[in-house]
Amino acid sequence: MSVTFFLPEGEIPPDVLSLDVDRDWEWFRNAQQAWILQTCLRLRAVGDDVVLASTLPQAGVLVFYAAHKHLVRRLWTPQSRCLLVAVRGDRHEVDIGDVEILQNPRSAQPPRRIAMPHWPQPGLIARERSRGARLENVAFKGVRKNLHPELAGPEWEASVQGLGLNWQGPSAIGEDQKAPREWRDFRTADALIAVRPPRRDAYPGKPATKLINAWLAGVPAILGPESAYMALRESELDFLVAADANQALAALRLLKGDPARYRAMVENGQRRAREFDVAATTRRWQRLLFEELLPQATTLQRRLSPRWRRAVGLCRRLVGARAGR
Repeated sequence: MSVTFFLPEGEIPPDVLSLDVDRDWEWFRNAQQAWILQTCLRLRAVGDDVVLASTLPQAGVLVFYAAHKHLVRRLWTPQSRCLLVAVRGDRHEVDIGDVEILQNPRSAQPPRRIAMPHWPQPGLIARERSRGARLENVAFKGVRKNLHPELAGPEWEASVQGLGLNWQGPSAIGEDQKAPREWRDFRTADALIAVRPPRRDAYPGKPATKLINAWLAGVPAILGPESAYMALRESELDFLVAADANQALAALRLLKGDPARYRAMVENGQRRAREFDVAATTRRWQRLLFEELLPQATTLQRRLSPRWRRAVGLCRRLVGARAGR
């Protein structure tokens, strides 16, 4: 009895088992590849008994991405006894899953909804140590829609230049949808900014990946008050909080005028990064899959099919909505 990672046949790359996650980082550009394919390959690399397949096993643990729930439901047969583990990402509840994996700890509700940090950026290149506490280049590693409008126009760039700094803004993703190279390259980045458009719910489905990448890269971060970031914040050395352009500029002035704080944030980030690097995240997956979930899978008996579980979930939410009126 083993752990199977599910991807539709058309989404499994050719010669998939020859891929190296950090060498072939461009393959891991969307959620299902980042969560399903990457996790499978990372665990295989350390010798764990895992399988990548486009069919459902009759036993063991099946890990699939939320976007593929309809296909998993269609492939289910009465002979299936596998424990269904749905990686939700930032999608809606997956009723057919026995267990859901969420990327934001604030939304977790064990034992059914379990938080798991997103993998760091594959192939990440850290900031050059020789740059010391120099603050010249301010970077955003992402697409424009995920950046606060006040930080996406020429006025913001002019304000950054007014501080004597360079702005390395949003990247354009080409037609092939490959992740831009600059997303993984922090060699000349001296500060990272990641402030999304404002939202009352503080983005409960989003992960803390940009913070973890900044820690690993040795770059101080200025981040919006998102729930995933705030859940990890232990002190002001973890990151500076900014909800808009004015607060982001104030944070840059603080870093520029206080080299000692800059160095302290880098050192603190390197310490915190050990909690979320590839080795630590691998151990989290191993404990969850092989120590907690696989033993549960051995005791499964005949139960409701995913179709019936979906119907039960819909009824439960309908009753809850009526009760809340």
